[in-house]
Amino acid sequence: MHKTSARFNILLILLSWLLAACAPGVAPASPTLDTAELATIVAATLSAEPPPATATPSATSPAAEALLPSAVYFLSDRSGNMQVWRLAVDSATLSQLTEVADGVDDYDIAADGQLAYVSGNQLWLRTADGEEQVLVDGSAAEPQDEGFHYSQRISAPRFTPDSARLAYALDGVHVIELDSGEDQHLLVNQLNNNDNDFIFPEELYYPETWSPDGSRLLVSIAFFEGGSLGVLRTGGAEGLVRFEAQGSLCCQAAWAPDSASVLVASPYAGIVAPGLWRYDAASGAESVLLDASDPDGGFHFVGWPLASGEGLYAFYASSGRLPEGEVPLFMVRSELADVANQTQLRPESFSIREALWAPDGSLALLIENPIVVAEGVTGGTILLVRADGSPAAPLADQAHAMRWGP
Repeated sequence: MHKTSARFNILLILLSWLLAACAPGVAPASPTLDTAELATIVAATLSAEPPPATATPSATSPAAEALLPSAVYFLSDRSGNMQVWRLAVDSATLSQLTEVADGVDDYDIAADGQLAYVSGNQLWLRTADGEEQVLVDGSAAEPQDEGFHYSQRISAPRFTPDSARLAYALDGVHVIELDSGEDQHLLVNQLNNNDNDFIFPEELYYPETWSPDGSRLLVSIAFFEGGSLGVLRTGGAEGLVRFEAQGSLCCQAAWAPDSASVLVASPYAGIVAPGLWRYDAASGAESVLLDASDPDGGFHFVGWPLASGEGLYAFYASSGRLPEGEVPLFMVRSELADVANQTQLRPESFSIREALWAPDGSLALLIENPIVVAEGVTGGTILLVRADGSPAAPLADQAHAMRWGP
C-alpha cells in the first residue's frame, strides 16, 4: 500500500463514508441498550408473519442446494490478492475472472457480460468474448502526491443497464460511450488549492448507480465534512440535481422501478440520522417515509431498501432508545404507500455490512460481521437468506462488493 500524507489521511476519514456505503457502527449520541436487549425490543415492534423454523448457518451447510436467480460477482483475495470472482447460479461453482499482478481495486459487470475493472490506476474493459483493452490509463500518476485521490485516482466504474455506456470517477464523473470511445467529463471535482501546501476538497463527485431506464446517474457528493447525493441527467440540460436533504445524507440508496425517484435509507445513528426518505429524481424534493424518530420517542433504523412491483423490501429495526453500537436488523416487507406497517419475513436479526437483494425481493445475499480482508477493506462470508424463511446458507467466503451478473 502506498503511504499518503498525514493531512490526506485525516480528510480520507471524513470523506470515506460516502464512497460506497456508510461504515457501520457510527457512534450513537446516547448509548442505552446492549445488542441482546435491543434484539428483543425490535422483534416485538414488527408484525410477525411466522415462517418455518430456520437452522443456524454453518460452514458445513449444503450451499449447493440454495439456487441463485443469477450469478453473483464479488471481489476476494482468496487467491493471494484482490481479484474478481464469479459464483454460478448453482451457488457452489466458483471461478476467478481476473489475474492481475496489482490486484483489482474496483469493478463492475454489465448485463451483456462485459467486465470493467480498475488495477494499477488503469481502467480496463473486457468484452464478453474475452478481449481486453485499457480505456483510461492513469498509471503514471503518483499515489503519494497530495492531490492523487482528488484529481488523479480512477475508481467506481458503473455500466448502464443496456451495457452501452460506462461511468467512472476521475477528478469527478466521466461517462464513456463504449461503441465510439467518446469520453465526457460531466462533473469536475471542486478543489481549493490557493495554499500550495494544502489542497482543500470542497466537493468530490463519484458515480453510484444508473437508473433502470439508463437516463440518470445517481452521484455521491463528498464534502470536507459529510456529504450528500444527487442525480445527473446525462442526455439533457438538467445537470446535477441535488437532493434537498437536511444535513449529511447517506447510507444506502435504491432507484424506484420507474426511474422517477430514489429511496435513501440509514440504519445508523451519529453523524447521520437513521430513517428512510424518498427523493424526486427531477427536482430533488424530499419525502420523509420513516423519520429518525417518532413523536413518541421511537427510532427507526432502515437499511438496504429495494422497491419492486411487490412492494418495499428492507432491513429494519425500531427502538425507544438509541442503542450502543451497531443495530441488528430484521428482513421486512411493506407497501410503498404504507412503509410504517412492516411484515417481518424472518425470525432472526442480522448485523449487516453489505446486502444485495434479488430484483423481486425473494432473497438477499448478506455479508455479516465482517473481517478485514485488505487494508481499508472489510468482507466476509456471503450468506443467502430467503424471504420465505427457509434455512439460511453460507456461500463463498472472503468476499465483498457483490454484484448480480450473467
